[in-house]
Amino acid sequence: MTDDAPNVARNSRFAVMARRPGGMPIDAAVARAETSLAGMASEYQQWLRNDLAALEQAVDRASASQGQDDEAMAALYRCAGAVRDLGTTFGQPLVTVVADKLCELVHRQRHGRLYAGDAVHAHLAALRLVGQPLYAGRAPADAGPLLDGLSAIVAKFPAAG
Repeated sequence: MTDDAPNVARNSRFAVMARRPGGMPIDAAVARAETSLAGMASEYQQWLRNDLAALEQAVDRASASQGQDDEAMAALYRCAGAVRDLGTTFGQPLVTVVADKLCELVHRQRHGRLYAGDAVHAHLAALRLVGQPLYAGRAPADAGPLLDGLSAIVAKFPAAG
């Protein structure tokens, strides 16, 4: 990294466009985004139910091929990623962390051509648990033993690449 690197970031196309006159002030844009997210928060539990249903179907498809159907494994990874990507945004950081561990597990299994349905199902069960409203807002530190157990499962598979 050169001394010029910070200037490059400040002068990116986005940065130049964001500094143009007439745009919305950043504070106003952030406030608008937060208001929009707050309005969508009531829909999160239904989205999560839908995403978990899709994830369950992807698990079934991957399990049917014992992980040998690459498209099924790719779909499983995408579904786990969809669950992961919204958890923290809607106040459920445990959902994000557990889904991220599932993503890593699927990645390792897919690239190692090693499939263990029990490992995948354990992560799915953990997602169902931490996705409950009771767990909303709980920090990952509040679920240390659960997360440690999931990490131990992931560690049984060789890291990809």
